[in-house]
Amino acid sequence: MLWSDLKFAVRGLIGAPGLSAAAVVALALGIGPNTAIFSIVYATLLAPLPFPDPDQLVRVSPMVGDRQDRASPAEYLEWKERATSFQSLEAFWPGRALNLATPDAPERVVARQITPGGHRMLSEGVWLGRDFRADEDQPGKQYVVLLSHRLWRERFGADPDIIGRDIRMDAVPYTVVGVLAPGWGDRTPANIWIPISLTPGEVANRHFRPLIVDGRLKPGVTIEQAQHEMDIIAADLARRFPDSNAGRTARVVPLDTAIVDVRRTFAGAELRTLLWSLLAAVSFVVLMACVNVANLLLSRGATREPETAIRAALGATRGHLVRLAMMEGLVLAAVGGALGALASMWILDGILAMLPPNTLASTVDP
Repeated sequence: MLWSDLKFAVRGLIGAPGLSAAAVVALALGIGPNTAIFSIVYATLLAPLPFPDPDQLVRVSPMVGDRQDRASPAEYLEWKERATSFQSLEAFWPGRALNLATPDAPERVVARQITPGGHRMLSEGVWLGRDFRADEDQPGKQYVVLLSHRLWRERFGADPDIIGRDIRMDAVPYTVVGVLAPGWGDRTPANIWIPISLTPGEVANRHFRPLIVDGRLKPGVTIEQAQHEMDIIAADLARRFPDSNAGRTARVVPLDTAIVDVRRTFAGAELRTLLWSLLAAVSFVVLMACVNVANLLLSRGATREPETAIRAALGATRGHLVRLAMMEGLVLAAVGGALGALASMWILDGILAMLPPNTLASTVDP
């Protein structure tokens, strides 16, 4: 019966091409921009972390009063040695620009330094080659790189023989040891990863604070338990090293919360306001499209009163008549939604192409 109703609805809509085309276009024009803008808002401000067991991932940050600070190498190494709440505790150094030598002209790339276990902590896979070895944070052994999948594909032509080859960055040769799997690594500003290598002088200087520290909690350990342990360690460091650690505590927060804070900082208040305003505007457009389509269907229903009366006289039930009307609405919604989804892809590509680089968070992947 439903199949029969569907065929009848399609025949009826084909018989009214003007109304059908107007309804489909109205829905597509409402759904397309709304989907494109929501995709940007979601990826920039709302998307969850794309890692296994994300509830175990935390950020450990030194605090000076209410101000968040970065960790010194000495602090990080003390935390890593003494804290028992974490499966792993890894640090990274935010990206810095390097000149990658190319046959034509140097190309600017963003390199991020990370401790050797950082990618394993996040369960990021290696597509080709291997991850960093544990000893490649030692001075003299740190001249190795991991390429993002996108850089490998776009800059090196997805060459499988890249592993073991030397590339020069800022005139220094680095050996390519691996290529990251496609995914998160392609949606960060960094496209080259190198190991953090700390010199004895950097470790000894407790006022040198460049590191951001993330960790993965052990199964069954809560953030409150980890926070209690870090409070004890931070208090001990403040007692032992008053010149550098007096008044410094440590805060443990879910990494998802920290990433949201980063997104907010990255996007900026004006851009966030603009994105939410655009989403509200296109949502209003969808509402207007729905109202217009509803008016079109009501007009169509009014013109079909004689047909409806004849069907009722021949024994059609009220439920069957309602089902026929709903089936027409579902067909229009399906076609308009499909066209709107297709249009949203073109709109999204156009928006991202017009924006300057790094205007939006790196999780917005074109």
